Amino acid sequence: MEWEAQGWQAKIVRDWTCLEYCPPEWREDKETISLAIRTNGLALQHACEDLRKDRELVLLAVKHSDGAALQWAPDTSKESKKFMTACIKASWKSFGFAAAKLKEDKEFVIAAVTLRGLALKYAADELRDDPDVVLPAVQQAGMALSYASNDLMQDRVIVLAALQQNWRALALCPNDRLREDKRLLLPAIEQSWHAFFNLPEELRDDEGLATAAVTGSWAALDYVGPTLRQDVTLARLAVKQNWRAYLKLPDELKADKTLAKDAVKQSWEVFEHMPLELRKEKDLAKIAIKQDWNAMAFVHRELKGELDVFNPALKQSGLAFKHASEELRSDPKIVQRAMKKDWRAVKHAVGPFDADLKFWTEVSETFPELPERLKKAYGAKQKAEKKKGEAEPKKATK
Repeated sequence: MEWEAQGWQAKIVRDWTCLEYCPPEWREDKETISLAIRTNGLALQHACEDLRKDRELVLLAVKHSDGAALQWAPDTSKESKKFMTACIKASWKSFGFAAAKLKEDKEFVIAAVTLRGLALKYAADELRDDPDVVLPAVQQAGMALSYASNDLMQDRVIVLAALQQNWRALALCPNDRLREDKRLLLPAIEQSWHAFFNLPEELRDDEGLATAAVTGSWAALDYVGPTLRQDVTLARLAVKQNWRAYLKLPDELKADKTLAKDAVKQSWEVFEHMPLELRKEKDLAKIAIKQDWNAMAFVHRELKGELDVFNPALKQSGLAFKHASEELRSDPKIVQRAMKKDWRAVKHAVGPFDADLKFWTEVSETFPELPERLKKAYGAKQKAEKKKGEAEPKKATK
């Protein structure tokens, strides 16, 4: 019997629907019902009548069923203002099961929507047309505007309050005039730039609205009207937030050195996308190269032979050598410097060069993975130096 008792409780906790088939004594056991309710509040429907009168248990069920369990509570509970307030606080949907007299009680409804604005859905029709009730509802939850009467959905004060709480309420307003009212749109856009991109083009060309949107996110730059796309102030606002905004600019603004500098300070990657004339600018090139030597690939050819441009890249990687000018790549000293950073730089050298034995010894010891052809060249150089050294004493003897 003890085993069976333990077995039923375990089954009920694992699957609350077992309450429908279990022996009656389990539907009268508060501990078991409480455990089942914590799994799913709908388990309240299988509790005995006495337990469904237990408001503590009912409230627990409301919390674990998004209010739905309240339908199995006795009418006396649904008529209690104090108890229903606790239920509405737990879930606004609880108000749907409240006694009719509470749904018509203005004072109680105001208290309910102040706690949970969406509870306005279940208020009596005349109260959903009452500004005293609707205003606190939309102030708590902007989307409660959808449950207001048609007249109040077009009321400027109500709509503004809803937008200030949730910009998405803009889509609920049935009045085109209000939906395009800049004084209403601004607080919505200030809350989220997403309220901006669905606006008509003429509104997206409004400086105040566009500035609010771009201030919220540089991505809004994609949606500004055609006139403002040429606005350097708006472009700077976006670029300072994120260098990728530079990529969205029209060609005329991409040629603006100040905007380019703001962008390249954030990421060298933007350097590739600058106009050729700007890639001639030494200060911009240096900023990019200091971040990553790969920027040398995009430097204007006039700067590829400038040592003060090339040196910061070479300090990072010998492979930057491949992007140097032909003049630098044919300079033995530069070739040696590059190879000391990475022996593979030698394949980008231009023309023959005659490095001394000391250099080859250092490179060979630093990079044991030197290709065989370079090792042979080094070996030949060693032999030549050795023969030269042996020949000098003989000459002296003669």
